[in-house]
Amino acid sequence: MISIDLKSLWAGQETEITNGIYEVINKIENYKIKRLDRDYSRNDFKALFFDICQVLEVWTGKTFVGQKKSKRLENTYQRFFSSLMSFLLFIKDNSKKMNSDEVMLSKQCLFKGVVYRYLGSCFSSNRKTVEPKYNEIYVSWSKNPENSYLESKLYGPITWLKCEISEPYNGIDLKCFGVSRGTEEEVVFPTIKECIKEIKVIK
Repeated sequence: MISIDLKSLWAGQETEITNGIYEVINKIENYKIKRLDRDYSRNDFKALFFDICQVLEVWTGKTFVGQKKSKRLENTYQRFFSSLMSFLLFIKDNSKKMNSDEVMLSKQCLFKGVVYRYLGSCFSSNRKTVEPKYNEIYVSWSKNPENSYLESKLYGPITWLKCEISEPYNGIDLKCFGVSRGTEEEVVFPTIKECIKEIKVIK
């Protein structure tokens, strides 16, 4: 178990949050290193799964729509999602040596398909169209093409993106971790230009 309660540390305690996330990253990497050397019990896997869910709870429940994360927090979550993706692919590539819980997690969480994203601002004074930034940074997408909740939280023009995740890429489906909010059906994936199929501006 991680020693820091990530869910209670949002307001003004970024250092504690990032330290807690790096602790989970280290646990993921150590699990991968040791997993093939000896048989882990299901309790070991359940403990790691719980820690991962705590980090994702902060991502889905303590961040704000339309508000840019600090560079420090963005970099920390980038490391976390890169490590989580590596972990899921590690299970997939070594599926014959994994237990059924691990294999099921990898199958359910590695996502291919169509997802959507809203870009806008949480500030009512905003009048500018937000252009997509193509890079390797993991961001939130939804399996639903329309989201009235997100539209209600954004001001000014909203940029709507349609993305198709296909080989050689995978998204991370957060539904299997039980942390998606409402009907959001959240998938985490970078904004990769070749995967974007449609862009439109909603006034």
